[in-house]
Amino acid sequence: MEYFIILALGIITRIILGFVNYTKSLGLELSNERDGTGYQNAITPPLFPIIASVIYGLSLFVIISGFFDSSFTTGFIYLGLYLLTLIVIGATLFKPNSLSPLAKPFYHIVLNSMINRYSNYKKNNDQVRAQAIEIVLERFKEAYK
Repeated sequence: MEYFIILALGIITRIILGFVNYTKSLGLELSNERDGTGYQNAITPPLFPIIASVIYGLSLFVIISGFFDSSFTTGFIYLGLYLLTLIVIGATLFKPNSLSPLAKPFYHIVLNSMINRYSNYKKNNDQVRAQAIEIVLERFKEAYK
């Protein structure tokens, strides 16, 4: 059961890292910059950093508990399995110079997040932020017609 948990956390962590890379490259593309993060913060869903932190924390907790609850050998097996899962999933789903099979779901997550954020700003009468996210949203829609 513990090995399944490590595998699941490794898969989820690698998907999270893939989403971070997706939003970073997309943010740079939308802002026409080559350095920094561009519009990454504007297009990342608001709950994403919390979810990512929870998954990272759980991963760390499970691996460390392998060292303390069982033995150093078990801890190293957990760590190796976790790293191997990250590598295999990364090589399978996020190949360099090719479109990831998760690109379309990532696109919809980002698009829905920006639309929701825009409507929340409009509802709260925050015109400055609504106008800013509308500009980014229009660039996003133009870039990915």
